[in-house]
Amino acid sequence: MAAEPTKMQIEEEPAVISTASSSGDNKRKLTDDSEPSPAKKPRVDQENGLQRDREHATVIAKNFPHNTTDEQVRYFFRDCGTIRELTNTESHDDTRSVIIEFDKEADATSALTRNLKSFKGNEISVEKFLQPVLFVTNYPAAYDEAKLREVFSEFGTVTDVRLPSLAFNAKRRFAYIQFSSPSEAINALAADGREIDEEHSLVVKLSDPERKKSRENPAVEGREIYIVNIDFDAKETDIRTLLSQYGEIQSLRLLTKPGERRHNGRGFVVYHSKEETDKALALDGTTFMSRVLKVQRSDPQRAGQSKQ
Repeated sequence: MAAEPTKMQIEEEPAVISTASSSGDNKRKLTDDSEPSPAKKPRVDQENGLQRDREHATVIAKNFPHNTTDEQVRYFFRDCGTIRELTNTESHDDTRSVIIEFDKEADATSALTRNLKSFKGNEISVEKFLQPVLFVTNYPAAYDEAKLREVFSEFGTVTDVRLPSLAFNAKRRFAYIQFSSPSEAINALAADGREIDEEHSLVVKLSDPERKKSRENPAVEGREIYIVNIDFDAKETDIRTLLSQYGEIQSLRLLTKPGERRHNGRGFVVYHSKEETDKALALDGTTFMSRVLKVQRSDPQRAGQSKQ
């Protein structure tokens, strides 16, 4: 018989774990000190017709590495109970937050014992999910508060709709939709991907206010660059194509003079991560179309200009 494996402080999982359920009476319980054999499979919901209790059987787990798979999340909670469903929250940085619905309230309570456990070097936060708010974007410009209430009222009682100020940027199109309960918010995720017209398909995610607060100043985080001397004939699509070679673009803002629609050769770009921003600095001194670009990391003191 093989010796028991050495205790690991950081929980890791094999690259591939099947999601099918396994049978047999002589299953050996996995502990934090064990790696599953290839035959072991995470527990998944195989029940039909059971009454769901989303209000009490749902937790939110935060701070997983951004490339963590659903199978790895299930493995992290393998001893807590049967997982019905995993749902991503609004997320754009280097970590992943997941809404986890268990089969019953006792399973969710058990999952809380995983709070502050380590996974691949990250300390995972686990708490009851009590935030019934959705982040919604990619809807037509004609949609106002009344229209958004109409669209989402089919899923439950909409208690609040928050829209951004368009005073400095009329192109901003997102909203926060609050429901009377978490279960209604989860139900409304069914609208994600709903086609409105040929140009718009709704993007609907569960909102994470703590994540939003931590990302209010990308310049401070080192994820924003300032570009000068952009060719006046360059279109936004041309500039995006150039910049996307270095990473995922979160936002691109080209500055214009009052009363003019064409950009003035300057702009701010926010990347998904600081590492991608570091790579984009290589554009400094390179020729794009007919002009030599000047690229530098955005000064946090000037960060507000990118929003004007």
